[in-house]
Amino acid sequence: MPESTKRERSEKLIAVVKEVQENELDKLIFEGSELSVLMEQKRGEYWHGHTDTFVEVAAKSDIDLHGKIVQVRPVTRKNAVLMGEIV
Repeated sequence: MPESTKRERSEKLIAVVKEVQENELDKLIFEGSELSVLMEQKRGEYWHGHTDTFVEVAAKSDIDLHGKIVQVRPVTRKNAVLMGEIV
């Protein structure tokens, strides 16, 4: 199989996966559900962590949340990171 065909198919597949991921993240925002997030590190004003399904979530907090599981309600997203509010 020619390399150009492999590259083209790979790019199409990556685009489909990205679209599905964005739709799933948008659905979490729309539903307004609370997510349990294990906070791992602070970057600027935001604590970043992951859900039990490996979704990256960021939320503002002045409290040290390292290693803590907190409830976060997603309100928007920045690329593949859900941005939320601690409940």
